Amino acid sequence: MMLVHLFHMFVISSLLGYVYWTKTNATWLGILGLLVALFHGYSFFKTRRGVFLFHVLMGSLLAYIGFLKPNKESFVYQMVLAVAFGAFGYHAFKLSKIDTLAPEKTE
Repeated sequence: MMLVHLFHMFVISSLLGYVYWTKTNATWLGILGLLVALFHGYSFFKTRRGVFLFHVLMGSLLAYIGFLKPNKESFVYQMVLAVAFGAFGYHAFKLSKIDTLAPEKTE
């Protein structure tokens, strides 16, 4: 799980920050959003875990930006920035709870 947290903290948060700061609405973003929504949608129906549903919503938001090309002053870019900070904070918190550096228990 540590790699998942690091990936979301540095790659995903940076990508979402890039989308916000540049206000990009490129088609590659729509394709990426569609892939994220489809993959996590399948995972949601298979396991019924809520975390996958959130990823479907985020993938749908990215697909909306990439395919429908909203106005650069649209509130969707503010939503993307909020999710970028939220993802970084959530995964940093979860990463801080991982006890990988604790000494081995001896009996």
